[in-house]
Amino acid sequence: MGWRLKVKDNKYRIWSTFSDSYLTPWLSKKDLLLEVLKYRDTQFKEKSIEEYYRFPHMWSVKGENKILNNQEGEQAYRDWLDKLHKAPDGKYRAFVNREYGRIMKELEE
Repeated sequence: MGWRLKVKDNKYRIWSTFSDSYLTPWLSKKDLLLEVLKYRDTQFKEKSIEEYYRFPHMWSVKGENKILNNQEGEQAYRDWLDKLHKAPDGKYRAFVNREYGRIMKELEE
């Protein structure tokens, strides 16, 4: 991800070098940080969900020349991704949060 800041009169915008466009309107520092932290939180949850489904897929075994495989978990993760990509506009983050919450509840029981 290539993000750049545009700064003007104590307001900020994020420019994406990937989409070659602005990702945000002009925001205060506080509001921009809130959006960035929400984005980072969602990234963390997405990676955690991936790990949950795929584990121990592609993990190496200490002391052995072996890589573990979890094709069933890999397929379950791909199925979840398909559902995620079909989530209605504006519901992406809620979809990720719901799945992360479900997983954490399951693991903490």
